Amino acid sequence: QADAGGIPSVAARPGEVLLPADGLTVLEIPSDGVTPQVRWSSNRLNPGPASPIVGNDEVYALNRAGVLTCASLEDGKVKWQLRLGGTFWSTPVLAGDHIFCINDAGTAYVVKTGEKGEILAKNEIGQGVQGSPAVSGDGLFVRTDGALWKFSSAN
Repeated sequence: QADAGGIPSVAARPGEVLLPADGLTVLEIPSDGVTPQVRWSSNRLNPGPASPIVGNDEVYALNRAGVLTCASLEDGKVKWQLRLGGTFWSTPVLAGDHIFCINDAGTAYVVKTGEKGEILAKNEIGQGVQGSPAVSGDGLFVRTDGALWKFSSAN
């Protein structure tokens, strides 16, 4: 199995951009769009090949070694960290108050967000995964080395 390239993408929300480079830097974009200002920068948030994700006024970064870090989007202070197993290439996905992280061997972790992160489930897909999962409607879609899977609680 060949490894994918390891360059994370920026994340954005209205008025700000999260730039992963030697950690994570949050840039505020002024209304005139001329010169962005650094709100904060932290080398404790290093997303590795996975892109950072934003939700619930928090930023989540998953490094290649499987450490998921949650920090305040306001000031970058780390709230919690969880060590997941394996190496990660794909960007996690946030759906409601759950983060879905899938390592390159195909182990899927469901993490509950909040005051402290909590691993709710660990499931083996049984095939390698390098692409990021996607959420649509009631389904979580995962492309493995051999198939496209849909996981859903609907009957």
